[in-house]
Amino acid sequence: VSPEATLTWHPTPDTTLYAAYKTGFKSGGYAQTNLVTQAFTEDTIRFSPEKVKGFELGAKGRFFDRKLQLTAAAYRYKFSNLQVQTFDAATISNQIRNAASARTTGIELEAKFQASPELQLHGAASHNIAKYLSYPDAPCYAGQAAPQGCLTVSGSPVQDLSGRRLARAPKYNFSGGFIFDTPLTAGLSLGLTGDVRHVSSYNSSETLNPVGLQKTYTLLNASVRLRGDDDRWELALIGQNLANKYYISNAIDHPLAPPGQIVAAVARPREVTVQ
Repeated sequence: VSPEATLTWHPTPDTTLYAAYKTGFKSGGYAQTNLVTQAFTEDTIRFSPEKVKGFELGAKGRFFDRKLQLTAAAYRYKFSNLQVQTFDAATISNQIRNAASARTTGIELEAKFQASPELQLHGAASHNIAKYLSYPDAPCYAGQAAPQGCLTVSGSPVQDLSGRRLARAPKYNFSGGFIFDTPLTAGLSLGLTGDVRHVSSYNSSETLNPVGLQKTYTLLNASVRLRGDDDRWELALIGQNLANKYYISNAIDHPLAPPGQIVAAVARPREVTVQ
């Protein structure tokens, strides 16, 4: 059962204010490992249900004869028994554990402006603070020793990630771009798009291995399109990640390798497509 409640108010026909209280959950279960030893028991592979509850406040509106559309939201959610999937390079197995608690707090802003019948501008920004409130028994990363915070507790190497930022949770995201669409002839139209996205740094590893740190990066996308006014055909030249930025989306410790090496999922490089 995940109850939620939302209170909405329309000060004018083109504006909305709302406040919401929301809850949610993920079921618990068992994380079967690839290597099973006598040390594994029902308790060591069981993970508990994850629960979340929190508040969200927001506003939406259309202004200047509906040419400008603005959206804003602020949120704060607390997670109990946050399910965290990690990879144990020593046993070559995935594990799912529960962090005692975590919290996300942030704001999101989005704007669209119809500058002319042909040109639309858009932009968005978000600031997110996501951190563990309590995670004293997180697994260590490969090669982590006592000076780096890895201690042996009840025979298992663990680190305390309480107060640390969650993996793959950048503090800032900024994006912006334009859509330009205009007729060229009676039966032919030209469309141009351009977008830029800037993402702040984050750690791509659930164990917060320093090698898994992804630095700030910026992505550029653009396209040129020719289409018939009846929309029966379209020819497009599409460019994605034009700056050819390589960035990590996820990382785990490298199995059977010296400490300091990771296996990373890297995003696709520059791509140019004719469609």
